[in-house]
Amino acid sequence: MVYFARGLPWQGLKAATEKEKKELIKEKKLELSGKQLCEDVLPDEFATYIDYTRSLSFGDKPDYAYLHGLFRRLFVREGFKYDNVFDWTEKRFNEIYGKVGQPTSSTPTKPQKRPPRQRTVRQGPARARRRTSRPRGTMEQG
Repeated sequence: MVYFARGLPWQGLKAATEKEKKELIKEKKLELSGKQLCEDVLPDEFATYIDYTRSLSFGDKPDYAYLHGLFRRLFVREGFKYDNVFDWTEKRFNEIYGKVGQPTSSTPTKPQKRPPRQRTVRQGPARARRRTSRPRGTMEQG
């Protein structure tokens, strides 16, 4: 998210070798806190997330409930409502159908897929006879 919001501070670092460049990037990452990475571009919850995940050891299991709650509270505080409609879905719909629900002349439309057919299970006469010829679990005497 930081990358999308502002780019990363270690982008564009120059070094003589690839190994030196990786070392410079490592140093830059270590010197910047989550707050410094996110200030003025992202809510504090993102800085909290970065600092929390950085504090974990390799074998530690993240507290997913805590992290989910962190972003859920932000979501509610910002006034969003979960309506199962994503921005990119709405954008694509408007590109295809326009604002009033009619296809636009500039955007080609794809043929609509038919919904899958309902499959019905049919029982043929042989199966029906077999079911009614004898009760289940009995053996024929010969």
